[in-house]
Amino acid sequence: MAMNTVVQNELTKGTVWENYHLISTQWPTQATLGTPTTPSAENGWCTSLNPVDPTGAPAPTFLANTTLESYIQGTVPQASSNCISCHKDATMTDGTFSDFTYLLERARKDRHNEQSNG
Repeated sequence: MAMNTVVQNELTKGTVWENYHLISTQWPTQATLGTPTTPSAENGWCTSLNPVDPTGAPAPTFLANTTLESYIQGTVPQASSNCISCHKDATMTDGTFSDFTYLLERARKDRHNEQSNG
């Protein structure tokens, strides 16, 4: 609650996000197996996923957006109510791993620059 109050007062005051409450976050507890890979162009600027468990054994095991994802809340590990299980499939436009974010999947060159240069 303390973190929500700080964010609401300092970052979102007067916006619709002032009403948002972060309940929890989910993190991989075993993201890599052995030595983590340094992000580089060769590995898509991401550390390598654990080949045994690409979700990295997330904790807590179950977590979902209670408002937007009410349809996937369940009790089956890695199949329901698990942020990382879904987001591990996020890719960039070329299909490489995008470090759990779907935002890069639709990234493209700016059309204005493309038209100006060519």
